[in-house]
Amino acid sequence: MVVEIPTRLYSLISLTTMTPRIQTTIQLRTIITLVLTAIFVTSIAGYIYYRSKNLVDGPIIALESPLNGSSISDSLTEIKGSAKNVSAVYVNGKKVFIDEEGKIAEKLLLAEGYNIISVKAEDRFNRKVEKKLEVIYRP
Repeated sequence: MVVEIPTRLYSLISLTTMTPRIQTTIQLRTIITLVLTAIFVTSIAGYIYYRSKNLVDGPIIALESPLNGSSISDSLTEIKGSAKNVSAVYVNGKKVFIDEEGKIAEKLLLAEGYNIISVKAEDRFNRKVEKKLEVIYRP
């Protein structure tokens, strides 16, 4: 009578009868496989975080000029800044265009005295952010 040993059971039996050198090679392969798998999973998770960070942060506005609270001697001033993660930017309610790098440049006519300039931005998920500049025009 011939008894056939299933392949899985045979591999378990043969592991116990292996030489220490072969067992070390198998353990080394297992460790290398686990390390490479961990590196791969960590890389994928890092890439997902990197790509989704902009979606989580929402719109960002950084205004460069004029400075908040500054006194201006020219009635025509240029609002300069940058926007990130935005679909639309508005200066005092008027939609303005931004370039490929996200730079904002919009000329604005000031009234004599105290002026409040509102810069709003929204992203494609309708999240909004607003910055206000207070400037004084003195001719």
